[in-house]
Amino acid sequence: MNKVKPVPEKTDKGLVYITEKYACELSEYNGYYYQPHLNQSLHLHYKAFTKIENLDSFVNLRSLYLENNCITKIENLSHMKHLSSLWVIY
Repeated sequence: MNKVKPVPEKTDKGLVYITEKYACELSEYNGYYYQPHLNQSLHLHYKAFTKIENLDSFVNLRSLYLENNCITKIENLSHMKHLSSLWVIY
């Protein structure tokens, strides 16, 4: 059975943005858990995101991969108390 790769949602102006549903589906697609609190790693690189948002349920992340997006401000991560690796290279 072939898995269908999740596609992020877009605003009316065509900008992609992170939703919890997309992050959960992508985690499962990448071989991790669908339930956000069970994941220690989240791979959201190369997606053209402009903002870090809607990751409140990912409380146990240790690694967050956001490289090669369009993020200009590091924000909305204070709930990730275990985060030790953050990749946001542009």
